[in-house]
Amino acid sequence: MADYLNSDNLGPDGLMGLGFPIVSVFDKPTVFENLVTSHQTTKAVFAVKLNTHDPELTLGGLNLGAFDGTPVYTPVTQDGFWQIKFSSFKVGDSVVAGPTHALVDTVRLESI
Repeated sequence: MADYLNSDNLGPDGLMGLGFPIVSVFDKPTVFENLVTSHQTTKAVFAVKLNTHDPELTLGGLNLGAFDGTPVYTPVTQDGFWQIKFSSFKVGDSVVAGPTHALVDTVRLESI
């Protein structure tokens, strides 16, 4: 197993990728997909909270205490990636892009 866990084998899927099977370099279902198809989750929903102090991955629903406001569900517009369409992107009061598509991805950078 240790030989399998090296950067040559991990690729863009990592160990527990949440991407779609169509883009998987392993051509295998993800951990989350297996949980959904085996009815181990109550919903086919996952949420990611990225911050410095208490990052969190919730499988099978949302932790409503992890954010303020109301969740907004947006359809995925391209099979394979978490691509969504939005009408505009604002910085302050200025529209800087839109309407356009964007890929939703997760990255957490640690300071060394």
